[in-house]
Amino acid sequence: MRVALLLPPSTQLNTPYPATAYLARALRAAGHGVHQDDLGLKLALRVFSAAGLRAVFDAVEAAAD
Repeated sequence: MRVALLLPPSTQLNTPYPATAYLARALRAAGHGVHQDDLGLKLALRVFSAAGLRAVFDAVEAAAD
């Protein structure tokens, strides 16, 4: 069996929820394929990238006009 474990973007970035890591370890030990993904971290990296910040500032400037 292949399993995807996703951490939703509503969690805090500085304190990741450990349940998916524990579950992934148990599933791997049982012989299952596991993929983990932290959507909160992906969102933060995308927003705080150069392109993301440019888009935010452009949207703010456009709303001010």
